[in-house]
Formats: sequence, C-alpha cells, structure tokens
Amino acid sequence: MHRERPGERVGPYELVEECGAGAFGTVWRAVRREPFEQLVAVKIVKPGMDSEAVLARFDQERRALAAMDHPNIAKVFDGGITPRGRPYFVMEFVDGRPIDEHCRAEGADLRTRASLLAQACDAVQHAHTKGVIHRDLKPGNVLVRRGLDGAPQAKVIDFGIAKAFGADLGRGVTELGQVMGTPGYRSPEQEDLDAPEPDTRTDVWALGALLRELAASAPDVRSALGALELSWINGRAMRREPDDRYESPAALGRDIRAWLSGGRLEAGPESVAYRLRSYARTHRVQVVSRINPNFVGAAVVQDVLNRHSDALVRAAPDREVRKKVLAEVFREVMRVSKADIGNDIVDRWFVTPTEQAVERELADDPAAAAAMHHELAQHRWMLGQLDRAAELADRSLSFRRTALGDRAPETLSTIHLRGMIALSAGDNGQATEFLREAWDGRQAEFGPDHPVALDSGTQLATAPLAAGRPDDAEWLLQSVLASQIRTFGAESAEAAGTMRELGWVLSGLGRHDAGEPLLRQGWQIRVRTIGPDAPGTVRAQGMLAVAMAEAGDREAALPRLDDEHARSIRAYGTDEAFTVWLRSKQQELRQPAADTPSP
Repeated sequence: MHRERPGERVGPYELVEECGAGAFGTVWRAVRREPFEQLVAVKIVKPGMDSEAVLARFDQERRALAAMDHPNIAKVFDGGITPRGRPYFVMEFVDGRPIDEHCRAEGADLRTRASLLAQACDAVQHAHTKGVIHRDLKPGNVLVRRGLDGAPQAKVIDFGIAKAFGADLGRGVTELGQVMGTPGYRSPEQEDLDAPEPDTRTDVWALGALLRELAASAPDVRSALGALELSWINGRAMRREPDDRYESPAALGRDIRAWLSGGRLEAGPESVAYRLRSYARTHRVQVVSRINPNFVGAAVVQDVLNRHSDALVRAAPDREVRKKVLAEVFREVMRVSKADIGNDIVDRWFVTPTEQAVERELADDPAAAAAMHHELAQHRWMLGQLDRAAELADRSLSFRRTALGDRAPETLSTIHLRGMIALSAGDNGQATEFLREAWDGRQAEFGPDHPVALDSGTQLATAPLAAGRPDDAEWLLQSVLASQIRTFGAESAEAAGTMRELGWVLSGLGRHDAGEPLLRQGWQIRVRTIGPDAPGTVRAQGMLAVAMAEAGDREAALPRLDDEHARSIRAYGTDEAFTVWLRSKQQELRQPAADTPSP
C-alpha cells in the first residue's frame, strides 16, 4: 500500500521528512506553500489503520487539540483528507526534544527539571478543562524547546489516545480489552481492565512517574537538599488509589512550585498523611478537610433561594407576583446569619463525628491522633469553640514536642495554631508567646522569607494590634510586607492582606497619607485577583471606606461604605459582626464624627 513520500503535497502542505510515528499515524515535518510559507507538523493516519474505530479516534484527537489554546500545548492549525482518502491534521511544529533527552543533553539540575514538569502540569490541566484526558503522558509526548527569551519551554503533544469525557468533544473510542498508554507510565487503573474507567487522575499518576524519572537522573539529586521533599510529591501523585493522589494536575503543579519556592507542601511523608487517608477510606471515618463555615452557610442560603425560586416559577405563572414574593423572601433570608448556619452544619455533621471517630479508632496510633487533633482544633477555632480548640491543640502539641521536637515543622504548625486560638480568646500575652515561638522557629528552620515564617510574622503583629499598641505592630508588618513582595510578588494575595493591615495601622496612628494608599492598593489587588464580592475584598473595601472618613473625606467615603455594606450582607449576612460594624459606621457618617472602634 502506498505511503507518503518527501515532496508530496497534502492540501497546501509539502511533506519534507517523516519525524515520528505512533500506533495509528505518522508525523511529518512539512511546509505550507500558499498563500504563505509556514513550517508545520502534519499527522496522517497510517495505511491499513483506517478502520472506523481508528478514524474516530484520530478525528477525536484533531477536535480535542483544536479546542485547546495554551502556550504549553502544540496548536492545531488545519485538517483535511489526503488525495488517497486518509485523514490528516496540521499542527504547530515543535522543534524540540523529549523532556528526558533535553534534560540529559543540557545537564539540567533538579530545579530546572521540576520547573519543566510544572509547565507540563499546566498544559494537562488546561486539557482537562476542555474535557480531555491525555492518557499517554511519557517523555516523548512532552517536548522541550527554547522560547524566544532563551528559557526552556515544555510542550505537550500527541493526544492521539486522549479520552474525551465532555459532551462537546464526544465520547472516547476504546476497543474492548485494549490497554491504552505506555508501559511504565500507565496508571494502575489503566493496567487493570476490571477497574473503573480512568479519570483525570490517571494523568496525575503519569506526571508523577515523569517527575520521578526526571528527578532520579538529575546530576545533583544526591546533593540537593530538597530531593526528599520532592520524593513526597511524586509519591503522592503515584498513589495506587486515585482518591489518594492530587485531585488535579494543577494541585500537583502547585506543590512542585511550592517546593521550588520553599513553600509549604500539600504532600507529606506517608507515615501520617497517607496512612490517615487510607484509614479514612477503609473505615469510612468522616475525616474533614479545611471547611470554611462561612462559605458553607452562604452556599446553603443560596441553594434555598434557588430552590424557592424554581418552585415559585412552577406555582406562580405571573412574573410580577413572583418578583414581589422573591423580594420579600430575600429580605427575610438575609436576616439569618450565614455564619451561624455554616457553623452548625460543620459542627454537627463533620467535626463532632470526626472527633468521636478519632477517639474511638486512633487510640493506638498517637502520631495519627495528634495530626487529627491539630486539624480538629483548627475547626473548633473556626467555629468559635475556643476552649475545646485549645484542649485539642494542647493534646497535639504535647505529643509533637515530645516525639518530634520543638523545631519540627509539625510542632511549629501547632504552636502557631495555639497562638491564634489564644489571640481569638483575647489572651494577648499567651498569643504573643506562642506566635513568637512559631515565628522564631520557622525563620530558623525555613528562612525569613519562607511562606510559613511570613504567616507567623503577620499573625504575631495582630497581638499588639488587639492590645491597642499599633506602634509595636508597624515595624513587623513593614518587614513582612517587604518579604512577601520579594517572595510572592506585589500583586499577591499575601501582600494584599498585609497592605490592608499595615494601612489600617498607619491610618489609626493618624498617618493617613501613608495608610490610605496601602489600603486602596490592597483592596484593588483583591478586586483583580479574587473579585469584588469575595469576603477578603469586602473587608478590605470596608476598612478603606472607614479610613477615608477618618481622614476627613466623609463625602467620598459614605457612598463607598453604602456599597460595601450591601456587599457585606451578601458575603456574610445581616447580623455578622463585620456587617454590623459597617452599619454603625454608616450611621456615624450621617452624624457628627465620633471615635471609631477597631473592626
């Protein structure tokens, strides 16, 4: 059967040389001749491989690639049928080498290899948002080339056996009994024909396998101090059970970048984190993650409103009648505290059952129990149950100090939590003691610019603020902000939060010229990054409005405060403390100026 040869034309493309072949097609380097010249890659179904199933799979790849637009994925330009009736499509020609060959030839160090793999995570995450699982990630399908700035750039290619799981791309075509993927990079569920259909986490497994291979062959792997942390990451990505892996390539990429920047990892040693997840799955213990009661309450209220609206549409055809009823229902529902609803749900259905399960099931495993006591203390603290939160944190801290030492990351984390609980309880002396110990320990262990050290420094500054000593907080907030800008960037959420707190301190000291611009900048960053109605943005805008009023600009502050009060009701509810505080500010601005208590 005839095969294409160099010099032949496929549509407006002249084939130059065959540069790759897969199970179902060949890839040619080609040049578009008219109406302009362009170097491209042309993929053509192999002779004899044009069965209905193969053609369907090939068409799926073409449509899947065409739906994607990402700098780390080869772009699709065109497609058609060859003169001999075989489908082809045209994509960006990636003048690069497989990622393992590139790293080997360049002598790339461990950090460079990890950074390239993080780029591949970004690409695969984008594919998942378009409804496509790659299912054949391997070194040959992650090419590396030099970008315009000379930096190495990863490009994910060959979605030839991609499984489309979204309605827009149609269903994937898998012949009965056929194992898809490449040995060594296939996930356990791909190997097991009796396992459930692989989902997006099969790509997480393959990315973990790639990371393991690249890290193991790095020239500095034995001397790199962070190699063991990095092994936690690929170990988490390659858990046998999909539920035990990262939930997405994006989560894997975040942990890789956290490792690169010295940040806190989601992954951890198997002895505690993995064992707890496995235990929870096996015994069905109701293990809670960091659930925010405010968000839970807001979600419940919104769901009630949506369901009532749907029911009203069916019961009351008249639009004007519905409009009046809905407005009244909305006013009444907004009287309910979303925080109270969320607190009750989280406590009753998650935290209390989990605490009971830990006491019952982990009595013989003090390390696992200490980890869970820490998590439960966080939840009790968020629920405002400060005495119980302190008891649980103390139990965790007692074990961790003895078993792990005062400077272990886990111990320092619980010390920090204990300080936050004391701060919420109004015990500023105890809060300062715990938070300073956490800050000193984290700086010594991780460095002054490490995210966890910066977190402790930021929270340490809140103790003198709560005690009415803003001067003592200013220098610490200035130092933390400088470090956050160096570490995260001036547009980061971390920097925005500290700008807000520092701006509030300076305004409270009467230095409005310095404080108001910081408050405004912190608010604007949050608007751009998380949206105008997010709780953090709402709080920043409210503090800015009050600071403007205290600086004497009452005329400009009042409409901003009115807008902010409405946003706070939507974010928190009518009777939440911050909403009430804003309402009191509104009333004060409509009267002669008065002293302003802290939010």
